[in-house]
Amino acid sequence: MQLNLILEVKSQEMDKIFSESELLEFLKERLTIEKVDNINILSAGVINAITVSECDLPGHFIKCLHENEIYYIYEVQRFGYVQLNNILNKYYISGEYKQILYGIMKKYHISFSDIDMDSLIPINACGLSARTVNALNRAGYVYIQDAAFNTRDDVYKIRNFGEKCQKELEEKLTEYGLWYSDKKRFT
Repeated sequence: MQLNLILEVKSQEMDKIFSESELLEFLKERLTIEKVDNINILSAGVINAITVSECDLPGHFIKCLHENEIYYIYEVQRFGYVQLNNILNKYYISGEYKQILYGIMKKYHISFSDIDMDSLIPINACGLSARTVNALNRAGYVYIQDAAFNTRDDVYKIRNFGEKCQKELEEKLTEYGLWYSDKKRFT
């Protein structure tokens, strides 16, 4: 039997109690499992956790994440896609910075608690016109699913989003098996 143990050590971001090697040696020497004989730690490793402060994000974005107890990129996976977008929208985080965050998540194979990152369809890659893409991006929409998480009325209120844009978006939503929400989700 092999037991994989992931131990999360919480400390303030700037605290450096042990270097990685010292921490590993400390765990190997002192970690014991009660009521089980002949258990040894064969190997230990440190998960390369990227802090949100290390990412190319502006200060107000990092503050938003910290205020919602997100200090490491992997902690985003506690949230659902709509839930995280609601948080980011409250802090007026633009679609551009959302794309940076989602790119980092994809790079490190981190998904939301309810949606796999690979299932999200970028607005700028689904064949919409430049005018429609620009209007949606200005409104903070990054993926076509963002439109589906909002009501039809909310989407139609987007600045410079006329009838042609509406028709085009609805055709794409139908093409991808999506449609507007019955109730408002993004705030």
